[in-house]
Amino acid sequence: MWQINDSIPVLKTNLLIFLICAFLVGCSKVPSESNSALRVPAPGPVEATHTATSADELSIPPSQLMSRVKAAAAGNVKASEELALSFGADNDERESYFWLQIAAENGSLTGMQHLAMTLRAKGGEINCLRALFWLNQIRKRGTAVDVAQLNVESAEASIRADLPVCAPYG
Repeated sequence: MWQINDSIPVLKTNLLIFLICAFLVGCSKVPSESNSALRVPAPGPVEATHTATSADELSIPPSQLMSRVKAAAAGNVKASEELALSFGADNDERESYFWLQIAAENGSLTGMQHLAMTLRAKGGEINCLRALFWLNQIRKRGTAVDVAQLNVESAEASIRADLPVCAPYG
């Protein structure tokens, strides 16, 4: 008789294949010669208003990109955060959002915070509610220090204030 436990290895393999394929399909941009490596901001405290500058960026050589994708697809939170930030630095919003979602789903508080702010910036009532969901996850999973460092209270207050007048979705 078939049991759900029998299909878990198959599901994991299929998920990994799907994530790699989704990444490859989304990677149609070819880096220019002057910008032949993807950039990732240096690790450190994250603020909602953080913007990367060339002084605090690290490079991911294209030769190491697939190993990061494989690691992120296997559940490595740091790799998914790095991919999200590097694609964000390259202004590839779709790929950045994809890897932010993976990081958040795998328990990254920073990923949750960045995803919440991305959703809020997109606008619309649904995205505002999703942003509140991720901020609530930080509260549930993080410490009081995490909540303070990631500015969860002020972000929640701001979104709640805008919620009644959120722009129509779309």
